[in-house]
Amino acid sequence: MYGDDGDVIAVHGENISLVDLHLLVEVLHVAAAEIETNRPAVCSVVKECFRSLRNSCVDASEVQTLIAEKTTALDDTKTILQSLSRLQDNINTIVVQVGVQFLGNLIVNNPNNQTIVWKKLSDVLM
Repeated sequence: MYGDDGDVIAVHGENISLVDLHLLVEVLHVAAAEIETNRPAVCSVVKECFRSLRNSCVDASEVQTLIAEKTTALDDTKTILQSLSRLQDNINTIVVQVGVQFLGNLIVNNPNNQTIVWKKLSDVLM
């Protein structure tokens, strides 16, 4: 995941830089630390990170594997979902929906990721 600037992965016929993917996960990590503040700007950043991660996983098993195995995205997602479940309001509901969609795309046709996600997040998803 932490390759050279030139390392790219094809997603839907377009290339995504591994550096860009890493930066997206870093933004999610920082936002996860601030999610308890329940500030609309933080929730908006988290929602957009989840959307980008969700979209990057579609038909991209290599991206799915990188995200699940080599980033903090799952741990941060767990933190975010746990926090938002305590802060229930309309904006948070949308963030949770997009977060769950990201997890869904992360595990589609990827049995290894299904196991990883279940082990890390089953208590939050149940």
